[in-house]
Amino acid sequence: EKTMEEEELEDKYRAHAEAVKIMDAKISPNHNESRETRTVGWTQRTKRRVFRTKNVAAERCLEPMLEGSCSDYVLLWYFHIQSGECKPFVYGGCGGNQNQFTSKLECQSQCGLGRNSTGGPSDHMRDGPANR
Repeated sequence: EKTMEEEELEDKYRAHAEAVKIMDAKISPNHNESRETRTVGWTQRTKRRVFRTKNVAAERCLEPMLEGSCSDYVLLWYFHIQSGECKPFVYGGCGGNQNQFTSKLECQSQCGLGRNSTGGPSDHMRDGPANR
């Protein structure tokens, strides 16, 4: 069962992920612009591809860390929603979920932390109710 604070953190992360989707869609080179009317047109295929990729990444980062059930141990990284940081963990080699990355950098880029230091999920997470 999630606490109220955990639910608030997830809501903030989802809101950030939504903002990232919109920002990425606006700066994507896969659009066509008409010089006469200055309007931007998007194909459905482009929209679907951009949004599906970002939704998968956002949901992946919200999953809990799972160590797995085997004993083929390897060091991986996961996104820790409460702190808004990527942290290492020992993965057993089978089972688990999608919140596992081979490097801290991969975790940060997939969970939106590789952008800039302002407005990223870690900044929003630290500004949560417990830290105000």
